[in-house]
Amino acid sequence: MKNIIISSVSAILFLALMHSAFTLLESNNSKIIKLIRNEFLF
Repeated sequence: MKNIIISSVSAILFLALMHSAFTLLESNNSKIIKLIRNEFLF
């Protein structure tokens, strides 16, 4: 019984970590794209 709870909790934590990492990557990518556009515009 404990194993099931531990596995479910770890899975939820893993999903949350992946989601936060993905959102961070998305925001960083938009910043990088803006920087690249600025470089090419000038």
